[in-house]
Amino acid sequence: MWIELWCDSLHAAGTPREKIFCHIAFTDQGLRKADASESYVEKVAFAPPEVAFSSAYRPGFSTYPEGATFKEIYAALAAHGSPGWISAEGTNVSPTSMPGEPTMETYLARTFNHGAVMTNVFAWGIGGEANRNSFFRKATENPEALSAYAKFLRGEYLVESAAHGFSASVFPEKMRKIQAALPGWVKNAERQAQATALMQKLQSLIKDKKWQEADKAADEMLALISGEQSK
Repeated sequence: MWIELWCDSLHAAGTPREKIFCHIAFTDQGLRKADASESYVEKVAFAPPEVAFSSAYRPGFSTYPEGATFKEIYAALAAHGSPGWISAEGTNVSPTSMPGEPTMETYLARTFNHGAVMTNVFAWGIGGEANRNSFFRKATENPEALSAYAKFLRGEYLVESAAHGFSASVFPEKMRKIQAALPGWVKNAERQAQATALMQKLQSLIKDKKWQEADKAADEMLALISGEQSK
């Protein structure tokens, strides 16, 4: 593999192997969607988790919090003996703009409390004044995030807060439940009309990146399906 050859050249130039890390991205959604006729790599165009583990370098991952990103990283690490690793890139928001962990402190704790030796927080100052309002920079530069960085630098323990309100890990699960249950639930014109109206509303909210409102609409859809199925 070319990356191992490159790492070998770094090592030959004097860089200790324990200070060489890779950077890959992978998603729990991709792992679930791949089927027997299509490999993980073909499905999501990302490297599989196994690529992060080599004698030539230590593991590093993108850690944008969407779906079960951290759970999948922890599982991959555990399967390979729980080595030290890095968050090679990430911040407390999904690239879709979907909110991440409840706080930046929680986001940092998801790495440092689970064996990470470094976390590279993305987007600080990127784009200058013209890009100050990007959702990446808002996640990285907001006052709560600054407090979290200061707490870490003081050597204090980082607390992993439970999700409240919108959850970037729970919302995708709600959408999967809707997609699985909806075809069997829609059996007559009345139900189809209800479902169409709600799904159009939900899809519009997702398109507009109004995640909290989309979450409530998903709850409404699930409640409708569950209520009708129980009758």
